[in-house]
Amino acid sequence: MKDLAICRSPEKRQNLITGTGLISIGLKLISVKLPEALIEGMDELVRRGLYPSRSAILRAAVRDLLKRELWGEGGKLEEE
Repeated sequence: MKDLAICRSPEKRQNLITGTGLISIGLKLISVKLPEALIEGMDELVRRGLYPSRSAILRAAVRDLLKRELWGEGGKLEEE
C-alpha cells in the first residue's frame, strides 16, 4: 500500500477526510503514550456517546490534523 501519510490519491484522501472507507483501505495498529488527563477526557467523550471508542477519537483527531496541516483547506496536498 502506498504511503497514506502523504495520501496523494484524491479518493483515499476524501475517504479519510469524511471518515468513510476506513475498513476498505485497512487499519493498522499503533501504540501511543498519552498523559492521563487526555485519556480521561477521551473516556468522557465515549461515556457521553460522542464517539464509540478511544480509537475513533484518535482517528478523528489525526484526520483533522492532516486535513489542516498537510492537505490545506480544500483537502489537497500542500506542496512544500
